[in-house]
Amino acid sequence: MISRMLKKFIHDYGSNWDKLLPYLLFAIRTGKNEGRGHRPDELVFSRHLRMELEVQRDSWENNDNAEKTLKISAVDFVRKLQQRVKTALEAASVNTSLAHEKAKQYYDRKCKNRQLTENELVLILEPTSGKKLLVTWTGPA
Repeated sequence: MISRMLKKFIHDYGSNWDKLLPYLLFAIRTGKNEGRGHRPDELVFSRHLRMELEVQRDSWENNDNAEKTLKISAVDFVRKLQQRVKTALEAASVNTSLAHEKAKQYYDRKCKNRQLTENELVLILEPTSGKKLLVTWTGPA
């Protein structure tokens, strides 16, 4: 199911899919799993995690107890928390990009640029149609 969701997400959002991935992950993590009968956050934390609108509704309907404890309204606390999470995600994205570039440089250090000429014999790595991870080499017979 997740692979189908990811394929559709990539198809719908094209080159921006990686920037929007946290929203897909949020939907997956907070949606009820039919096989297990529970949401993933309930299984991990043993309770239902409240969303921002639920926190706002509760603070408006009831007296905002969080405001007395935290000296800040629950709504403002959630907004500041969202900003901190956004900042952390941006920093993680930068670190991931740097780590990717470093790994690429390490991998490419022994690579050579090759020029093929016409009628030169080569081997081709082709994926098999049935299995994702199985590949075969085809080449001169």
